Amino acid sequence: MARRKKKSSPIIIILIIIIASIYYYYNNIYIKKDTEKTQKQTVTRYNRDDWGDWIDEDNDGLNTRHEVLARESLIKPVISNNRVISGKWYDKFTGKYFTNARDLDIDHLVPLKNAYESGASNWSKEKKNEYYNYMKNENHLIAVSKGANRSKGDKSPVEWLPPNEEYQCEYVREWYKIKTDWGLTIEEGFDEVSNRVCRGK
Repeated sequence: MARRKKKSSPIIIILIIIIASIYYYYNNIYIKKDTEKTQKQTVTRYNRDDWGDWIDEDNDGLNTRHEVLARESLIKPVISNNRVISGKWYDKFTGKYFTNARDLDIDHLVPLKNAYESGASNWSKEKKNEYYNYMKNENHLIAVSKGANRSKGDKSPVEWLPPNEEYQCEYVREWYKIKTDWGLTIEEGFDEVSNRVCRGK
């Protein structure tokens, strides 16, 4: 008489399905997501070198730094060896005047790292360098004292405002214009700062 085959226990079948599902999820979803996250962090890490350096777009011998200094000097600047040496500049950040070009930085009103964190991370190096040297908006790059510029660093208006209160409203308005012109996001809390410093203006 033939021996009857034992039926597989439903519990064992369910356990096999669960183990197979866990294995599939771990190998095909969890590890994949973790890998993608690591790759994204690697690709999007901020690198100052990606933005390049000053260029001489019009081939007149002056790079962008010195073009800005020449443009903003209140008197005819002294130029030697394609470098602006002296002139007279009004620093909007502090409300003070300067005559030695070495006392000034050229500030990106919306700093590079801030731009990067608010939408520029996916830009090509060419577009980043265009942003770095952009002069069509006269407020995109401005000559300011080294001390004030380094106090500002990469901060937004939510974290830092120019000590010159008379310039604060113009500063936040130009910040907003640059960000919208370049398709960059606006910081949380910006509207509150803007309303406060531009109240009645």
